[in-house]
Amino acid sequence: MASQGASFATMPAQSEVSESDLSSMGHIPYADRPPAEPARCRPRAIEIRSVDIPCRVHTRTVFEDVGCPLMEITCLNDSLACLSSTREILYHLHKAGWVHGDVGVATMRWIDKDGQKIGKLMDFEYAKAGYLHGV
Repeated sequence: MASQGASFATMPAQSEVSESDLSSMGHIPYADRPPAEPARCRPRAIEIRSVDIPCRVHTRTVFEDVGCPLMEITCLNDSLACLSSTREILYHLHKAGWVHGDVGVATMRWIDKDGQKIGKLMDFEYAKAGYLHGV
């Protein structure tokens, strides 16, 4: 491969390198003197703040009928009915002073059992109580 004008420093031959040049003391090879003592890191005061990190309670809700997530529904009527059911659930949830915190197409379920169709909302891990902000 041809060089494209880049210049590289030439390394000394193996016989020209001495033991003192390769020491682990941090000396720079071929320097007249060792480098100055590195500046010591001074520990800084760290401010500790009280941070309220809520503990997550992982719960498992077991449904008799699992259904399918909203993102897998291909029928427009069923999708709109599932959204309508979720809207009603959220209305009652907000009226009780709760915010779900994780509403999405994966948390909405559509259950069709024996001709009775119903939408359900899942995953209440991030729900917060008493969080009324303009609801």
